[in-house]
Amino acid sequence: RRGADSYSNVSGNPWPLEIIRPIRGTTADLKYRLSILTFLDYSDSVPVIKWEFLPDEIESILDYECSKASCEFAGRKYTAWFTSDIPLPFGPYKFGGLPGLILKIEDSEHQYVWEAIGFENTNVPIMKYTYQDGNDKRCSVSDIEKTLARYFNSPIGFLIASMGGDGNRIHVVGKDGKRMNNADAAKQSIPYKPLEIK
Repeated sequence: RRGADSYSNVSGNPWPLEIIRPIRGTTADLKYRLSILTFLDYSDSVPVIKWEFLPDEIESILDYECSKASCEFAGRKYTAWFTSDIPLPFGPYKFGGLPGLILKIEDSEHQYVWEAIGFENTNVPIMKYTYQDGNDKRCSVSDIEKTLARYFNSPIGFLIASMGGDGNRIHVVGKDGKRMNNADAAKQSIPYKPLEIK
């Protein structure tokens, strides 16, 4: 709207999770965006992460000298690079608590990697976007886990069920270029490794 830039799935999927994390406090508001224009709203705790500093390992990211630290979070081991030149104790997702901004963090399997690619000075205020399509569903963390497992197990089946017989039709084209029937399409799954294992 109003000429604003938006993410496109053509060049790659955007991170499907929006997180509003308070400067102080232990709870964040999250919105998980599924590819079918369904938004799952929930609140979750922001953990206090126990970091192990690795003082002899320095890396340059975006011309900032970054120190290295490691931690365990939600069943995965992570390595983070942070810069004390930007003394903000934040990072992507729920990561934070270091004496500087996290510019890169990755898990030991390289399934989840976040890296800053640039900074921009702007006077534009940070605003929380409100979706107007009415597809927001308020739920619990447990509901999110179950819904995501169902969604990735059968995205087309999930879409068919969520359209609820409104007379909408779904046409899925297979790799061979031919239209699949809905029963075969519903058997297709997407590999899924949750970010938080426990």
